[in-house]
Amino acid sequence: ATIKVFKKNLIPFRVILIDQKKPIQSFISLLVYSMLETTILCKALDLNPFNQPAVEAIKKETYSLLR
Repeated sequence: ATIKVFKKNLIPFRVILIDQKKPIQSFISLLVYSMLETTILCKALDLNPFNQPAVEAIKKETYSLLR
C-alpha cells in the first residue's frame, strides 16, 4: 500500500531487500553503504557529516538529568 501511494503521488522512495540466506552480511552491507552515501552527500553539499552539535547537547543534557 505504501509503495502504491508513493508511486501514485510521485514521492521518491527506495525498497531495500535483505538476502534471507545472508541477513547479517546484507545488513552490514546496507549499513556501510548508508554511511558512505551520507558522507559523500554531505561533502557534496559542503557539510561536515561528523559534526553533530545536537548530539553533544543532548548528551550533556542527559548527563545533567542523571545527576
